[in-house]
Amino acid sequence: MDLELRRAVPADFTALRAIAAAGGSPDGDDRYFAFVGSIGTLMVATVDRLVVGFAGVVPVRGSAMVSDLFVDPAHRAHGVGRRLLRSVLDDHASRLTFSSTHPAALRLYAEFGMVADERLVTMDGVAVGGSAPLMPGSWQHDRPEVIDHFRRSGAVITNHSVVRVGVGDVEVWRVDGHEPERALSDVIAAGAPGDRISLSMLESHPLVSWLQRQGFHETDHDIWCRTPSVTRTTMVSCVHRGLG
Repeated sequence: MDLELRRAVPADFTALRAIAAAGGSPDGDDRYFAFVGSIGTLMVATVDRLVVGFAGVVPVRGSAMVSDLFVDPAHRAHGVGRRLLRSVLDDHASRLTFSSTHPAALRLYAEFGMVADERLVTMDGVAVGGSAPLMPGSWQHDRPEVIDHFRRSGAVITNHSVVRVGVGDVEVWRVDGHEPERALSDVIAAGAPGDRISLSMLESHPLVSWLQRQGFHETDHDIWCRTPSVTRTTMVSCVHRGLG
């Protein structure tokens, strides 16, 4: 198999969406792919000019976060993922990712120094309503380029939260600060009664037990993998599974 690696270009994005969907991630869109390529690195693997896989990394507080690693099912088990990872990680000693729970993926990440640490749990609950909709504020924390991407993707940015409000569903993409319960109480009260609210956080975070008391329950999980140089931050509670 004559495999070639190169940086992704917009003409590749249709193929990337199809490959990601085949890997169980139907959420990728052109804006997302362009953003990953603009602030980090987005590489594709091709065979006879056909895109058969891609990998992306974005910067997170001095580390490289693997945002994407997908290989077309027909080209798996041939070392494509390993070569893609090497191409995006060779210049970065400090690395992390929120991996799937697939044993092969976990073994591959471990080869690159990213050892499984703990679960990233996704929890769902329902809004109760009773207050005005969330109002935009002035984001008080780090990673402004990611927050700006979320804003362009339709999220409401408050001082301490990033929330995408859809029709019947609410996705919490970030909660930062020392009072996450207060920020999420505002989200729960601002949503239309009965709307589904979904958010993700590390399993050890105290917010998990608080959410359980509000009626939230676990619906999915990934695995946080990291090199020893990556440290936790107490300021971040809820994260975006792809961009951190």
